Amino acid sequence: ATAASAAEEGAPPPSYKVYNAPLPLTRRQSLDVKLILAVLSSIFLLIPFCYIPASAAVFVVRERVSKSKHLQLVSGAHASVYWAATYVWDLLVYAAVVLGCMGVFAAYAEPSFTSTPTQAGAILSVLLMYGVSVLPLVYCYSFLFDSPTTAQISIIIFNIVASFAMVLAHQIMSVLPNTQAAD
Repeated sequence: ATAASAAEEGAPPPSYKVYNAPLPLTRRQSLDVKLILAVLSSIFLLIPFCYIPASAAVFVVRERVSKSKHLQLVSGAHASVYWAATYVWDLLVYAAVVLGCMGVFAAYAEPSFTSTPTQAGAILSVLLMYGVSVLPLVYCYSFLFDSPTTAQISIIIFNIVASFAMVLAHQIMSVLPNTQAAD
């Protein structure tokens, strides 16, 4: 019987369905997929965490170039107070961003970052300590530039290249038996 004759008889037209039931992944394949996803998530996490500290250089360079920092220092503000206030403000902004990222990790239950409370605490402390250490480095870099946008872009590029190199170094060192202890 053809489809036309089946339609005349009141029967529904023939249909085709395809089902796919792949075999489950082996333990090795599952680990390989998890490793690739972890590397990709760490690489994609590099971009915002290279941009955020570099944005602190914009205001420092702008204040130095426009001489507003000089005006503050001539008016009686101590350089240590200026730098402490700048550092505390930038650290508060950075901490707010880190807490927002941890909230996103928790909302999506990303196992690479929040599978256990201990792991989530470790990730939080690593990200916060990165901010504590990178902001003074950004301030040092800011003295190399006279344009705020050039400073920001250059620092972002340097941070991306350096962090991408470190991720690759970690991946290579974790595979080689002689360098696993150092990694």
